[in-house]
Amino acid sequence: MSHLKDLTGQKFNRWTVIERAENDKRGQAQWKCICDCGTVSIVGGKDLRLNKSKSCGCLQKETMAQIARKHGKCKTRLYRIWNVMRQRCKNPNVPEYKRYGARGVTVCCEWDNSFLAFCEWAINNGYKDNLSIDRINVNGNYEPSNCRWATPTEQARNKRDIKLLEYNGEKKMLIEWAETLNFNYLRVKNRIQSGKWTIEEAFTTPKMKSKFHRMHYKKALEAINI
Repeated sequence: MSHLKDLTGQKFNRWTVIERAENDKRGQAQWKCICDCGTVSIVGGKDLRLNKSKSCGCLQKETMAQIARKHGKCKTRLYRIWNVMRQRCKNPNVPEYKRYGARGVTVCCEWDNSFLAFCEWAINNGYKDNLSIDRINVNGNYEPSNCRWATPTEQARNKRDIKLLEYNGEKKMLIEWAETLNFNYLRVKNRIQSGKWTIEEAFTTPKMKSKFHRMHYKKALEAINI
């Protein structure tokens, strides 16, 4: 077993190592560090040595602020898409990370390092405000050859975890039911994901302005079926 090198006192980007910490669940070495901004945190030794962790997050915030000042587009929808794309692949603290970064999905260096490069690609490849970025190969990375701008319907057909929903004895994808029954896909998707609607209720209940309207609609149906 190789001897663990003592990193105490060493500086890695904005981290300064204070002392040894307990190993993580996989038995990997961890160190208690302090960031230049004063934040204290536990960081993996491998992440320090390979520059995977450069600060507590303050460096990224400053970099993003500098980029925003340079191009003046920090409040645009396209900039938000770029930021979310990078966060879901690089930041373990965001909920989406487990479906992207944790699975090995990355953002190509060209886009990761430059919003302007991403913006140029987007404009030249059909970006519109009603479209979202979609990976053609859902197991591939965010890069020009594997991305397109797609509608919610197109994205729904291209998910790796597509589930079939049974209704009236038939099984179809939700998007196929939406096309067959002519209902709003996103509205019904949100109903089902909330866990408060049955498949039949989600498919057949018209759009309601409030929970009050929904409650009275259900009572009316119950009265009809008595």
